[in-house]
Order: sequence, then C-alpha cells, then structure tokens
Amino acid sequence: MHPVKDNQHRCCPHAQAQRAGGRGRLFRWILPAAGLASLAWFLVRVIPKPSRAAYPCQRMAAPMASGFILWAMSLLGSAAALAKARGFWRHARPVPAILCLAAAVALFVHSDRPAAPSVAASFVPADAPNSPIGVAVGVKPGRVVWIHNPNATNWDGVTGYSWDYCNQAVVDQMLSNSLRWLTGSSTDAQAWDALFRNLNTRRGRGSVGYVAGEKIAIKANWLNHGTAGRDTSYMVLEAMLDQLIANAHVNVADVTIYDASRYLNPDYIAALTANGTRYAGLHLVDNRGQTAGTTLAQADPNVQVYYSNPAVANGGTIFLPTCVTEAAYLINMAIFKPHVNLGVTMGAKNHFGSVCRSGAWDPSFMHSTVYFPQYGQYNALVDLMGHAHLGGKTLLYFLDALYSPVTDQTGQPARWLSDPFNNGWSSSILVSQDPVAIESVGVDILRAENAVQPIAVLTGDVDNYLHEAALAASPPSGTLYNSNVASPTTSFGSLGVHEHWNSNKLYTRNLGTGNGIELIRQAPLPPAPSADFNGDGRVDGKDFLIWQLHFPMSSGATHAMGDADYNGTVDGKDFMYWQQQYTPLR
Repeated sequence: MHPVKDNQHRCCPHAQAQRAGGRGRLFRWILPAAGLASLAWFLVRVIPKPSRAAYPCQRMAAPMASGFILWAMSLLGSAAALAKARGFWRHARPVPAILCLAAAVALFVHSDRPAAPSVAASFVPADAPNSPIGVAVGVKPGRVVWIHNPNATNWDGVTGYSWDYCNQAVVDQMLSNSLRWLTGSSTDAQAWDALFRNLNTRRGRGSVGYVAGEKIAIKANWLNHGTAGRDTSYMVLEAMLDQLIANAHVNVADVTIYDASRYLNPDYIAALTANGTRYAGLHLVDNRGQTAGTTLAQADPNVQVYYSNPAVANGGTIFLPTCVTEAAYLINMAIFKPHVNLGVTMGAKNHFGSVCRSGAWDPSFMHSTVYFPQYGQYNALVDLMGHAHLGGKTLLYFLDALYSPVTDQTGQPARWLSDPFNNGWSSSILVSQDPVAIESVGVDILRAENAVQPIAVLTGDVDNYLHEAALAASPPSGTLYNSNVASPTTSFGSLGVHEHWNSNKLYTRNLGTGNGIELIRQAPLPPAPSADFNGDGRVDGKDFLIWQLHFPMSSGATHAMGDADYNGTVDGKDFMYWQQQYTPLR
C-alpha cells in the first residue's frame, strides 16, 4: 500500500522558498535582537552598580552585547562608506569612490553575520603531568581516596530529587572504606582517631584525639535550595553523622551543619530528620532561620577575614559565622562540578557560604578575583583555604560526586561518559586531608570527562588557585597570603600539594617517583617486609609468581588486589610497584 498524500498541506516550490526565506529573515534578526537586549540589560544593571559586572548573568551578557555593538558599528560604517562613495562618484573621483564602495561592501558582509560570543579554548595545564609543587599534608601525605560505585545511585533521571535515590547502605560502606584507606587504619574508629591526632599535631595542639564536648561544624552545599543535583546529598550527610556518632564518639548535639549563604529546603530537612530521634539535638544553620528546625546564621564580630588583596572586600568588614568560630573542628562537604566562571567548584569555593560582609551573607564581592582565572593572578579562594577558622580547622575534605552535573548552569545531574563512569551517573565520593590534592584530582577527573564530553565551561587557567595555594609561601602572583591578621608580615606556608596525573591516572606517590599526590581507588596493598616472598635471597620471577597467586584478580572485588596500576591486569608493572612500595631486597 502507498501512504496517503496530504494534498491540503502541499505547496509549490516557489511558496516553499517564500516560507523558507521568511524564516531565514526572521532568524537573521534573532542575534541582533538578543545582542540589543543583552546590551540594555548590561547597562541597566552595571551603570548603577559597577561591581555587578562580575555577576554570572553579566559575564554571559557582555559577549553578546559586544557582538551587537560590533555588528551595529559595521552596519553604520557600511552606510557611511556607501554615502562617501556616492559623493566621490558625483565629483568624478573614481578611485576613492571605488575604495569606499569596497569598504561598504566588506562592512555590510560583516554586519550580515553578527558576531556570536567567543568560546575560550579548553583548559590545558601549564605544568606537565607528575610535576608536583607544594608540600603534601595528612596522615598519609597527599593521599586522596576516590571511590566509584554505580550501586550507590538508582535515580531514573526524572522522578523527584536525585538525592532521594541513593543506596544508603552502599554510601555508608563507601565512606567507611574511604576513611580507612585514607588513614591506613583497620577500623573506622582508628581512622577517626588518626584524623584528629594528625590535625591537632599540625596546628600545634599535640597528638591528641577528640575530646568529648568539642564542637564540629559541617559545611554543606545547599546551593539551590534542593533542586535536583545541586545540594549535598542528605544520604552522605547521614553517613557522616552516623560515623561521627558511632566511631568518633561525638554527641550529635555538638554537631552543626550549615550553609550561611543559602536557605534549607523543608523537604530536605524532612528527609534528613526522617529517622525520629536519631539526630535529636542536631543544629541546622542557614541564611534565613525561617524553616522549622533551622537557625539563622550569626556573624562573629570577633573573627574577621582579612583578604590579602584589600580591594576584594571593597571597604567592607568580613566575618565568619559563630557556628564555625565556636567549633573545634570543621568538615568540608562540597558538591563536585564544573563552573561556568571558575572552571571548577569544590571545597575551596564551598566557603563562599561561610562569609558575611556588611551584614549580608553574600559572597559576590569575591567574584572578580576568582572568575575567569589566569595564572599568576591573586585568588580569594586561597585566603579562605588558609584561614585559621576555615582550612586551619578542617579535619576532612569530602566531595559529593554521587550525582554530578557537567555544567553548573542547569545543575541537572548528567551521565558521565569517561572511564570509569561509562555513560552512568558519577556515583563517586572523594576524601582527603589535603585541600590542594583533592581539588587537583577533581580537576583531572573533569578534564578526562571534557575529553569525551566537551564541557564548555572548563576554560581558563582553572587550577591557578591550586598553584597559588600550593606555593602560598611564595606564590606566582607575588601575593602575601595571610587572611588571619590585618597587616601581615609573613604569609601562609604551602597549603598542600598540586600535580596532574599521567595518562594512566597515576601520580608521583603512586609511581614512587616523587612526593606529590597518591590516588587510592581500591584498598591499598598490605605491608610486607620484602618482595623476596620465597626467601631465597633474590627478588625475581619466582617471587612475582607467588605475588600473583597471593593477589588474584577478582571482578568487582573490594579487598586488596595486585592490580597496583589499576589497568585491569596483574603484570610485571604491578610487581615493580610492589618493589618500590615495600622495601625490595638489597
């Protein structure tokens, strides 16, 4: 049978061409109209308050506005050149008339294609892979644990909030594993004790653990009030609270979860407190204090942030919330994603929700120093990372990458294409004690994804702040970083270690070639006195065979395996890693 023809909707080619031409003419004016609207919006908003030029909406409007101005100038220039050509022709001056006519044509052709906003080239690091800078910190210096488990997420991509669709038992186990692997401990309780002792030693309090009654603040990310994918998952918060209560022996009444620049969605509160009295006494602090169960953030007038570039605060006084200044420890639980203006946003930017300027919990005054970064440029994030009450108190850095987007503009979780995600949710958590190392790994993960799923916002020198932080004692910008005092004479020391991984996603501590980052993605190999397994006085192929038998490959195994370089095969490269790590026979 033949399909039935719809004669009522048929038209002749000439009519089709007319309709197509009409659509073409309409489309031709879309960009100029958008450019004019962008110019008007930019002028209306920025002229009364020039600092608004750093706002995200104005950063997006500016290229379109400038494109419109160039288009309009081209059109006007074409008309002026054409008028000149006519005048020269009337006065029998053919050469200048022809030149003006050519200019008019060129300018008109340019005006017929109004400029679209330019897109910067994708981020390429200035430093080569495995070139660490800075000084690593932590129980295991420079160690970052990255656990990816697709079983942690089960959202259909449509129904409700993504953070409602996590497997709590799997998330709990991911956190438990990460704490033990981060510290090299055999139990969660030992891991927490190691974390407390390490931080207290670094800040001059001695090797002491947690003391009952000490307060802990958890900086969450309630970025957009509960919209899908843009808040710290309440399930990772529950996992963290359960760990603190059961294994760090912290009374829940001594814990505050806060984001001083945003308000907390009532649905989120209901989910977090759905277990009755389990978290009775927990404090929730936001920028409104209007929802039942929340408290309004209060600025501590006795604790300021003195930015190393005085122009940042623009004459204002910057305070921190009392829930932070009264706490003995802080846990930084950020969401993990790219950012249209910064390139990336993780734990450092999470503290945009920890500052109060002139009575308002509004971090916009810092935008001009962190947006569209360039190497050798001062960055306010470093002042936050090094402040005694922020980075100085941070016990643990945690990145919630269970449902990460590939752009911060929609915030909607995306399926990631690169390995190990393979068209699944990001389904990951990352933990570290080194604030620079964990964000360096985050940058590399985003770069890998950008290679297969271009992330238009991953542009600019996105790791500039990590260079500045790693080399804070003598940064490339020459800034005297010290946000703790009004008139510093000395700067922070290095705030951590930065480097980029190689093509196998390995860092210098993985390779045994330097003192940079160590990325752990499975249980670390257990200690061994020597690689001479058969005790014959030599390290050779016989020991390698014994080693292979001791660490068989097992699909999906969560215990220690012999695949030290994570390439899916136990081979001679892994044995060399064993030799480097565990005292090869001399």
